Amino acid sequence: MTIRMALLFSTVVACGGSGSSSGPDGGGGTGTDVSCTYAPGTMGSGTSCSQFHSVSANQRMAVQSACTTQHGTSGSSCSTSDLLGCCGMMQGTFYVSTCTYADSGSTATQEMSGCVTAGGTWSATP
Repeated sequence: MTIRMALLFSTVVACGGSGSSSGPDGGGGTGTDVSCTYAPGTMGSGTSCSQFHSVSANQRMAVQSACTTQHGTSGSSCSTSDLLGCCGMMQGTFYVSTCTYADSGSTATQEMSGCVTAGGTWSATP
């Protein structure tokens, strides 16, 4: 995980808890998805996007705020345009898909290999 994604993740945890409590901001698997996309050169050589799945309203707001602070663009889903694929894994109590795009300078095979080596699940979609 990159330093920027680690900071984004820690902000979500700090501002929204584990995502397993009940109530309107409790998460519990009934939340929404939120993404953060970084343009080429912002976080490396190519476009990158991380999508947090089923986050509470508080966690969504924390991701959006951290994303904007770190010069990213927040949305509801990572783009599928020029997508090589995404590596999904649990990070704490959150399932996060980290997506790589064609302008990264690597191939889908290279990215998939790195994902599996890291214990993630490779997917052609966010």
